[in-house]
Amino acid sequence: MQNHGAPTRLLDWTDGALIALHFAIRDKTSNDNQNPIIYILNPYNDDLIKMTDESNEIKKNVIQEWEKFVKNHPGRKLNEEAWEDSYLPADEDDLEEIDIPNPPLLLRSPHLTTRLGSQRSRMIFFGKDPWWFHTNWHEDYIKKIEIDSACCEELKIELRDSGITESVIFPDLDGLGKEMDQLWKIMTRINSKHK
Repeated sequence: MQNHGAPTRLLDWTDGALIALHFAIRDKTSNDNQNPIIYILNPYNDDLIKMTDESNEIKKNVIQEWEKFVKNHPGRKLNEEAWEDSYLPADEDDLEEIDIPNPPLLLRSPHLTTRLGSQRSRMIFFGKDPWWFHTNWHEDYIKKIEIDSACCEELKIELRDSGITESVIFPDLDGLGKEMDQLWKIMTRINSKHK
């Protein structure tokens, strides 16, 4: 949704390392004083697996609250098993009855669009606590890699040579336009170095 200008609690991430690198450096230049950062989430970490496990205490509470909400609203035809919907309350009245859960929801949804598939997208739907990951930061499941901004221009060329381009990641006319612009900038820099 952020791609379309809408504020959202969704954090889009990818299971493709080179795609993550592309997004980290795409708007950076070698002159930037701020180094790009990639955060790596370990989806195989026991704590994160427990978050998605039905027996997890936090998740159990979320499910129980949702089931209670569904039973209190029989005319709304809500699905008792669709507990993830508790992250999407309909209005302020609902918020008085069922609170948005604190922890984020890790979504492993099917790739419904070409863009999601080409970006190897995954989603984290943040709950009520936007600082949950920061507060519960644990080196075992989130790692930080800082990239020297002086390397960005060369890395962009290497990514392009590896097939990671704007038109691959954004398989539409916008992606093609961005790729042509990116290629033009690369060629301009190369030509200016050889003069």
